[in-house]
Amino acid sequence: MKGPAVRMVAAGSGLKLVCVVKEAPPTYVFWYQGARMINYDVDRGVNTSLDRDHSILTVASVTESHAGNYTCAPDNASPSSVLVHVVVETDESPSSGRGSQKGVNKTPVRQLGVKSASSAGPRVLLPQTLALFLLGLLLCDALMTFPRVFHSSL
Repeated sequence: MKGPAVRMVAAGSGLKLVCVVKEAPPTYVFWYQGARMINYDVDRGVNTSLDRDHSILTVASVTESHAGNYTCAPDNASPSSVLVHVVVETDESPSSGRGSQKGVNKTPVRQLGVKSASSAGPRVLLPQTLALFLLGLLLCDALMTFPRVFHSSL
């Protein structure tokens, strides 16, 4: 896929992903957001096109629901993925109640938040998760061998 493996896109802006196929021209290219095939998600603003050596996925106006892992899967080549984060601008209202004083005008604070789909696509195991899993296996093994050690010493 052309471009960086992680993309930051502002909500409301356009998104264009280009999947280049260096082998023979593909017959078809499936696009996925997570595990969902999205080639025909026109109602969500997703459009795809296929040319001789590449396929293009476009979204005219990105929303939070467009965040996630995108994969292009040509019929004659290995799939390629990119992670898309959607940046959302919010205004913090001065009347939110925290520390507001009567008669004092405050300017709203602009904040940027990054939204990414938590259930989109396969996730990489964190080292801590893997360590806890292995520790659990060791503990189970120790508990299974403990009765044999205990009974053999009696």
